[in-house]
Amino acid sequence: MKNLIIIAAGGMGRTFYDIARESVGYGTEFVIKGFIDDNMCALDHFSGYPPILGKINEYIPEVDDVFTCSIGGIARKSCMESIMNKGGEFITLIHKTARIGTNVRIGKGNVIAAYTSIGADASIGNYNLIQAYTVVGHDVR
Repeated sequence: MKNLIIIAAGGMGRTFYDIARESVGYGTEFVIKGFIDDNMCALDHFSGYPPILGKINEYIPEVDDVFTCSIGGIARKSCMESIMNKGGEFITLIHKTARIGTNVRIGKGNVIAAYTSIGADASIGNYNLIQAYTVVGHDVR
């Protein structure tokens, strides 16, 4: 069983928590260990979430840890590289309600949210967020 760590505990991080709990493999392939965030107080006014385990650049991946990154924009790459440079692995999360067509290729580290439809023979690269209710047409690259 892998232990999922969500990078950043802000609004999108809390949304990733919900997506992860409703994704294929939750409870059988992975559980949610917690968050890493440079703001150690990010969850102070929220209940029902796992803990913040430490700061992003200081966190050392453990053997069964896997990651997803809720940070967007320019900071995303450096946060992810900080973890990858220490041997951290990013997994793809696919919400149970997503429709994935025939021969679809999905790279690593993606998050595919609820009610997404990915058409036949589409190809999704690495480290993308495909928001809820998105349609990715057939043969898209």
